[in-house]
Amino acid sequence: LALTFSRKAAQEMQERLALSLQHNTPNPTVSTFHAFCSEMLRTYGGLVGLRPDFTVIDETEGYFLLRQLAGEMQLYHYRNLQAPAYYFPDILKAISRAKDELVTPEQYRQLGQRMLESAPDEEAQLSAQKALEVAAIYSLYQDALYARGDTDFGGLIMLAVQLLQAFPEVLYEQQQRFQHILVDEFQDINRASGVLLRLLAGEERNVWVVGDANQAIYGFRGASPANIANFQQDFPGAVVLPLSRNYRSRPDIVHLAESFRWRQLEVGMDTEAAPDHASSNGDVQTGVQTARSTHAETYITLAQAEDAANEFAGLIADIRYKHAQGYAYRDMAILCRTRAWVRKITRALTLAGLPVIEKRGILSQQHIKDLLSIVLLLADPSGMGILRAARKDEHPFSQSDIEILLLAAREQRRPLGELIFNDDAPLRMSIEGRHALSHLAKILQSLARFSSNAWSLLAQYLFVETSIMRDLLINAENRLESAAATGAVNSQEAPLLSDYLAFLQLARRYDQQQEALRQRLERAAEERGEQIGPPPKIQEQLKGFLDYLNVLARLGQDGGDNRDNRRQGVEENDVEEPDIIRVMTVHASKGLEFPVVYLPGLIQRNFPLQTKGNPVPTPVGMVPAASEGKAAHESGESCLFYVGVTRARDHLVLSYSERNGKQKARATSYLEALLAGLTEERITRLQWRGMVEEAIDVDEQEEDRPFPSSQPSQDFLKAVKPTTLKSSNIETYQRCPRKYMYSTIYGFRNEEDAYQLFWQAIQKTLEALQKRLAEANGQEANALTAEEAQNLYSQHWQELGGPAFPFAALYERHGHEVAALLHSKLLASGDTNWQLRSELTVEAAGKTIHLTVDRVEASEPGKPADTPDRFVRTRFAKRKEKPAAGTRELLYAQAYRQLHAGQPLELHFYNLSTGETFPISLTVKKEQSLYDELEQCIQGLERDEFPAKPDSFQCPICPFFLICPA
Repeated sequence: LALTFSRKAAQEMQERLALSLQHNTPNPTVSTFHAFCSEMLRTYGGLVGLRPDFTVIDETEGYFLLRQLAGEMQLYHYRNLQAPAYYFPDILKAISRAKDELVTPEQYRQLGQRMLESAPDEEAQLSAQKALEVAAIYSLYQDALYARGDTDFGGLIMLAVQLLQAFPEVLYEQQQRFQHILVDEFQDINRASGVLLRLLAGEERNVWVVGDANQAIYGFRGASPANIANFQQDFPGAVVLPLSRNYRSRPDIVHLAESFRWRQLEVGMDTEAAPDHASSNGDVQTGVQTARSTHAETYITLAQAEDAANEFAGLIADIRYKHAQGYAYRDMAILCRTRAWVRKITRALTLAGLPVIEKRGILSQQHIKDLLSIVLLLADPSGMGILRAARKDEHPFSQSDIEILLLAAREQRRPLGELIFNDDAPLRMSIEGRHALSHLAKILQSLARFSSNAWSLLAQYLFVETSIMRDLLINAENRLESAAATGAVNSQEAPLLSDYLAFLQLARRYDQQQEALRQRLERAAEERGEQIGPPPKIQEQLKGFLDYLNVLARLGQDGGDNRDNRRQGVEENDVEEPDIIRVMTVHASKGLEFPVVYLPGLIQRNFPLQTKGNPVPTPVGMVPAASEGKAAHESGESCLFYVGVTRARDHLVLSYSERNGKQKARATSYLEALLAGLTEERITRLQWRGMVEEAIDVDEQEEDRPFPSSQPSQDFLKAVKPTTLKSSNIETYQRCPRKYMYSTIYGFRNEEDAYQLFWQAIQKTLEALQKRLAEANGQEANALTAEEAQNLYSQHWQELGGPAFPFAALYERHGHEVAALLHSKLLASGDTNWQLRSELTVEAAGKTIHLTVDRVEASEPGKPADTPDRFVRTRFAKRKEKPAAGTRELLYAQAYRQLHAGQPLELHFYNLSTGETFPISLTVKKEQSLYDELEQCIQGLERDEFPAKPDSFQCPICPFFLICPA
């Protein structure tokens, strides 16, 4: 039995074994750990609660399962009212991490309870309470999986271990079947895999493993360099053989890696064997020798750039130089520490006209977003999909025609989507625009009539309603014929075809998941003697599909990084690789090698990255102390850098810039440890300066393909721009000017979500409570009880339709808590003089700004005349949490001073969730900073500038994610 951690590695082992073994030799079983466990559970899964045809749910399905269970969750520390599922990805990671350590929900609860009982201070108590909250969610989640008879990916190994431990006869059968076990990439093993290995090995311990402790880059799932160090403890008497010959890289690259290993990764482990310095000819005596000969010319380059723009320009120039020397583009890879750097460099190479492919999510591809415009037009009545549909050659629209459609919908007070679907073309549209609208409307009507699910709709559009896929397939066939005749492969269109096919497969998977869910609901209803309603209409199905896609993007499960090799999909078949530059994260490069490797962005705070706090930390005692914290993070970052360096075969180009945005930057400390392995004459040092006239932010560069919505016309802006400047509009613009354009200028409105309804219900409840208290004349006996206040909230919540929304139970429970707190505060103060939602104007930054003050607590009759009014900002927050002051608080202060000149500032924050009140303090420096930001915002609005602000977290949850080109 040969085990490894990726399908690609397993496939390579099978191919090498097929070449090495004689035809009459039985083939060993080669598998990944998870596939091996899955196969075993297909046979014996019933013994541990799995159904025969069990499903292995992925992270996205786990997310939706948590959402289904939200009504049963008692959330406090992991409650986020604006985004109730905010912590779900982190909670799923925590559950997966627990399964890596073979920790059950009950054991997780026990760990949290022990933390609580031994907590020495309030901070430790908080950590324990968080652990107990996660334990309760873990229990709900695991019970739901058990009730379905399914498991998640992390549960495969855990269930296999439980099976082998609980049923000796199954363990004996597996031990007899697999008497010799080989494990590749042993450094990636975690506790669950290690226990499985020891069970299978039994008393015979016929185990052979291979690994490199310095490539342990998967610490987030329990991998550790200590696994190799502990091997002899786990298997006493084991023989350890060092592999000391490198067959991949040229000598200087090996010397660099060895220098980094001794100076950064294995400091103090064996000081006698560490190299002290490079010899005059660059030959460093190290523990690892190279099988390749060196070159007289240098092939290690260190480039220092003026700024990021010049660093990108230097990369481009060097790529072109090496291509002219004879290296194919496919021989070059640019390895980045973060996906943000991947995106920036990919865009820079694209703008330079270089052939580039990025390992990134399929939903980040512009042609996939264009395809989804059809789904948006059918699912979303706002019609925002027209901005993308206009890009398709099958139904192109000019910016002018789009604006005419938008104005017509505005004048007629009709949803734009309805106008488009019914082919109601305004007379002012161009002839070409009317033809495009007519064609698009017919397509939409046909799709709505004949499509039964998301996959059939997309397939019908791509194959029947348009010739998109037919053209791509014909071109692919022509390319193959051309390649056979000339020996040249031109595969620039191959990624398009691959992406469309992958997206169809994704839609199929979604439809199958929905069908499986419906069948489960039908079985459950049948057991209760009930029936469920008919299947949802296609429009409702498409809304669910779009929701699913947003979750995929949020979780990073849409095919980016190392999760999907389809866009790189040349490693897995015998087809010649496309001649395209690869840009990927270092994590994604694990197991790969390239003749030329670029490692850019080598500055402090980028590589290594700073330690980030874990929102859902592991409970004390679950993992070894050395596996977490600062030391573990630094070790993981060092291993990751080592992996990046050792991907290079012929050339290694290292680069960094002197500035990171507007701030000065320093080269990473890793370079000193790395370059100590060579003498100066073996290193080419370059200065990348003055290669571009001025610093260019590639994030601000639009796609090279025209995007009609990039800038509205002046006539359109005059017709639709708000006549008053509201504080809410300013805040939207500050968060993202492009989002402001979509919502305020184009007028695309999303349906109200549960949080908005919750907020409205709270406001209505407060108004009603204040009115009843005033009617009771301050007499407590005549006022509402707390229970009546809660019933009042329930009434408003139901009238607004809240119970029909996801997370309704969460908002119902917390609404009752808030109503009781408001009731208590009103009774305690006896104050009926609150002015709620007061509309004021404030002069700031040369403009009149309309501002809504949440609450003005005016001085009451009978109180001293000098008793000041108070402006109160109401928000939801955790206990003792004081939100940072922002633009709204600045405008509160400006308005207060204009109304109450000469009086001390009385600004307060009231926490609706806890009933706490805190003063809002604005230092002179903070207020000036906020004022400067306000002025910049107003200037941008006056200049009609609507750039995007790409953000890896915010973008996937933005309602305009699927139409935005950022």
